Amino acid sequence: MEKVISSGELYAIIPYFEKLRDIDPPKNKIFMSLDDGKIKEFEIVLNKHLNRIPREIENLTALRRLNIYIDVSYTGNIFEEIFNIPSVIYLTIICDSNVIIPDSFHYFPNLRYLRVRGSEPFNKPTISFENSFKKLTNLEELYLYFVKLKNIPNSIINLKKLNHLSLSKTTLKTLPVSLMCSLRSLKIFELKFNFNLEIQKAEIEELEKKLILNIYYNFREILKSLSNKRNRPKVESSRKTDPS
Repeated sequence: MEKVISSGELYAIIPYFEKLRDIDPPKNKIFMSLDDGKIKEFEIVLNKHLNRIPREIENLTALRRLNIYIDVSYTGNIFEEIFNIPSVIYLTIICDSNVIIPDSFHYFPNLRYLRVRGSEPFNKPTISFENSFKKLTNLEELYLYFVKLKNIPNSIINLKKLNHLSLSKTTLKTLPVSLMCSLRSLKIFELKFNFNLEIQKAEIEELEKKLILNIYYNFREILKSLSNKRNRPKVESSRKTDPS
């Protein structure tokens, strides 16, 4: 199945359908067993009723895309149960709570696309990647919006396939510029409205020599950038690429 439920439908996750014999299930709710079916895309809502990703998700061996929504009422640990699901390639987390998202993204060892988004302006999850970056060697795209991010760990050097990195409205204060420039696969780097970030002009110029850099601190800079692009003559790129 490409999609098993429609947006807005009520559903509940249970380990197995036999469990329905012990309850009087509501008529307006869809129940889904993680032991049954070949599901390729799955959405899970975490709140005060379901406070973690159940380890039975491992049984979805065909699952490629996982969308996680964290409700404002949530206060738990989404990765409390240890699991391993190598089939997942796309992971999106939308968080409306000030929770700490543990450094356990290696539960998805073949992840290629990761997007984590908090809720502006107050409900921003805290996130870190020191351990996960050591194991997410297939990650190609990383998007972080409205999150509390202390730093970019040195372990990012392990992301040999990372080609697109986007950081928007994070709490990042410093940036390991030399390390970022050493990522040969990285082509696009977006830094937008990271108001706590301290970065020097020379560091920006160093980044621009290596990759496509989009960096904004306010909307005036965006308008200026768009104006410059419209007025810029069309010429072929002269940027040299590393033959290795």
